[in-house]
This record gives sequence, structure tokens and C-alpha cells, in this order.
Amino acid sequence: MNQELSNEAALQEFQLAMPLEASMMAVLEPMGYWARTLHNLMYENNPQMMLTLHEAGTLSSYLNEQEELLIGQARQLEKEYRIKNPLQQPVAHLTRAQWYNQAKSFAAESLLNSLNQQMQSLREEPQGTAKH
Repeated sequence: MNQELSNEAALQEFQLAMPLEASMMAVLEPMGYWARTLHNLMYENNPQMMLTLHEAGTLSSYLNEQEELLIGQARQLEKEYRIKNPLQQPVAHLTRAQWYNQAKSFAAESLLNSLNQQMQSLREEPQGTAKH
């Protein structure tokens, strides 16, 4: 019995000593691209916000909510790109595939730039004024 308690205590001590980013890896694995990307940006630019959300037990739900919003924004940006850059008909299959990939790349780059700017502006705000 004492051995089990000491093993549990050792495991708990190990988990507490583990850096937050390492302990989050298992949680992040099933999440989508945008949730993982946002987590990495938060870790680099605003770890205090990430820690606050983690301590409140809302980090995973926040990342999932943001994932859904970012997916919607990416789709909208892709659509806008395709409207602003229409293909002339008829077009080869490969050309159409490249056009779709360009739209996806444009959307991803735009969102990453926007997220970086948001995270940096949150980092520059005085402590306690950042909004989640």
C-alpha cells in the first residue's frame, strides 16, 4: 500500500515538474491544424494567457472554439481569393488544382499573419488588460 502511494506521489511530482508544452502534446494530438497552430503561437507570444486558460481548465475548449472560427475564416478567404482571381474556362485539371492550392495557401498565410499580429498585440498590452 505504501509503495502504491509513493509511486502515485512520484508520478504526480513528475507530472508537476513537466513543462506545460510537453504535457499538452497528448492533448494537442487529436486537435486540428488551427488549434495546434494557435497553441504554438500562444506559447511563443503570450504564455501567460495560455497558462491562465490552462489553470481555469478552459484551454482545450478555447482552442477548439478558435479552431472552428479559423476554419470558417479560412474558407471565406479561399472563396474571396477564387472570386478575385477567376480561372478562364476551359482549364486543365492540373491548373484548377494549382488554383485551389493557391487559394488555400493565401488563406493560411493571411490567417497566420493575423494571428501573429493579434498575439503580439496581446503580449504588448499591460498585464490584466488582455481579453480572452
